[in-house]
Amino acid sequence: MTNDKVIDNFLERKFGNSTNLHSDGVILKSYDMVIAQWFTDGTLRIHLGKCPSHTTAVHRNKVIRRCETTPPNTYKALSES
Repeated sequence: MTNDKVIDNFLERKFGNSTNLHSDGVILKSYDMVIAQWFTDGTLRIHLGKCPSHTTAVHRNKVIRRCETTPPNTYKALSES
């Protein structure tokens, strides 16, 4: 599965796996770092702090771009974790 498909699956709260990006539908990990997480109230929290690698930052930024291009009110929040 491609990284883009893993991100799409995560945003639809579905399972997805690629070589370095993993979603169980609730948590999205780049390597072993949680970069995004859904909460039970529908809030999506994205880690905005320093990423340990360039690749992790690319994964995180793809999630942010997908949220910005999705119709309003689909995602309640982007916040630092």
